[in-house]
Amino acid sequence: MQCGKRVSKSTILLRSIGIPNVQKPVFAFDSLDNLPNLLQCAKNNKIPLLFLRSVASDLEKIPFASALLKYEQQYQSTTNLIEFVGDLLENVDYTFFKTIKPFPYVPSDVDILFRSIDDLLVVEKKLKNKNCVSLERDEYGVTMFSKTHKLCIDLTTKIAVSGMVYVANNLIFEHVQDYDFHGTEVRTLEQPADLLVAIGHSIFKEQMYTLSDYYTLVLLAHEWKKALKLAEKFHLKHATETVLGVTKDITLNAFGSLDAISQKPVRKHVCASTKGCGKDIELPKKYDLSTLIVELSKKVTSDPVTLTSLLVTAKTFCSPSFYRKAVEHITRDAY
Repeated sequence: MQCGKRVSKSTILLRSIGIPNVQKPVFAFDSLDNLPNLLQCAKNNKIPLLFLRSVASDLEKIPFASALLKYEQQYQSTTNLIEFVGDLLENVDYTFFKTIKPFPYVPSDVDILFRSIDDLLVVEKKLKNKNCVSLERDEYGVTMFSKTHKLCIDLTTKIAVSGMVYVANNLIFEHVQDYDFHGTEVRTLEQPADLLVAIGHSIFKEQMYTLSDYYTLVLLAHEWKKALKLAEKFHLKHATETVLGVTKDITLNAFGSLDAISQKPVRKHVCASTKGCGKDIELPKKYDLSTLIVELSKKVTSDPVTLTSLLVTAKTFCSPSFYRKAVEHITRDAY
């Protein structure tokens, strides 16, 4: 575990949390002095609630107990919003995506994919009648805001970035399941498909790997074998191997082996099919430009849906705000 060497904050964070129900923490706090830096790192990595819950026994001092309470309240608001929206989605073809994680997660918005624009418009109207307002439209949908829950709801007909579709709708809707969410039945993605959407989102949408991505991947490691087979169909095979390579590095560095994240048959396949040597990585990690160029070129040349959607992407170049948003997106250090 790199004794004597400087260890990144994200590695300390990962070792202090461990992997819930899989890997016990291997780092114990001697004091609360390091908590502010680690909490900021957790925020940057989209896992503040997971972190604060994991060290809750040490949070007797303000402001950390109040920080935990704040994120618990946000988590409850998210849960309430998913249940609220779920009740409005009868008789439309939809699925939640990037929203329900295998760990306590506080998203910036709730994402819902629709098979058709007609279904989306029906739900938009219902939401407007329930104290929600439309904020911003794009080629594929609309972002709304729930005044009651103080959260955004992203309604879309495509999983895309700047008009470029990175997972085809017809493929997604072959892998939707009914899911009991705190007593409310909602539709969400089957876990192998959910993994692939998380991978595509990491590379093509955010161009960044976070500990939120890590926990999504490792807590669904039992689905890797199915996901790897499905990746061919989704035209995400190379992207999947790239992201699993980063996951392998992080796990080897933090815990010394891959035993924590998968059964032997899957572990063997991951070792054989992905690069990675266990180097320490500070997260969030931006993918380097050469990696993004390779991934984009492989996606475009293998996926006709992605290629066709680039016509929509070209139209976004005419928007005055496109370049400002693009620069902000590329230069940021966190979400």
